[in-house]
Amino acid sequence: MIRRATPSEGNVILVGEDQGQIVSTCYLNLIPNLTGSKKPSTLRFYEGAGLKAKEKTGFHTRL
Repeated sequence: MIRRATPSEGNVILVGEDQGQIVSTCYLNLIPNLTGSKKPSTLRFYEGAGLKAKEKTGFHTRL
């Protein structure tokens, strides 16, 4: 499965192993921020998807 994952910028695969055996995996796909636009049509799109225009919260870590 891990070898079949498409390697590209923004894709990260974390692997947990125990005694040389893979016991867990986590696939992370980083998607570019598309919400920087201030166009009314873009804001309406995101509000229609349930996002709040006046709220912004996020967390990140560097791998």
